[in-house]
Amino acid sequence: TSIGKSLYSLGKYKEAAVVLEDSLHGHLDPNGKHYAYVETMLEYLAWAYHKAGVHEEALKYCKIYLDNVRELGREDDHFSTPVRFLYGESLNSLGRHQQAITQYEKVLAFYRRWIPEDHPNIAQVKGRLMAAQKAFSNHEKGN
Repeated sequence: TSIGKSLYSLGKYKEAAVVLEDSLHGHLDPNGKHYAYVETMLEYLAWAYHKAGVHEEALKYCKIYLDNVRELGREDDHFSTPVRFLYGESLNSLGRHQQAITQYEKVLAFYRRWIPEDHPNIAQVKGRLMAAQKAFSNHEKGN
């Protein structure tokens, strides 16, 4: 895991994803479920794939992460909000703007529970939400 995180920090996202994925498979229980302590690994793996431009894989690991926290009864804790944001980013990158809009709206609602309206994270999500809405509108118009 440390090697994967180091590669990620160096901007070697594809290499990081390979190492993190190998490491992840060693952290499965007999039923294929991920133990709670691998959440950080799943988040790094999703970000690495996203930054490498492999958005379907990023979505896959975001979903595993979010399913895992849901099963643990922690679906709406603030630690999962960045992964929800990444899920929206990956959807948007794949041109799935309407789904991205839904994710960005969820992220915005979660952030508003914990941070003030003038926080930079809220501004970032609002910006991405507006961009996704514009892209969706342009797509609907056939532009």
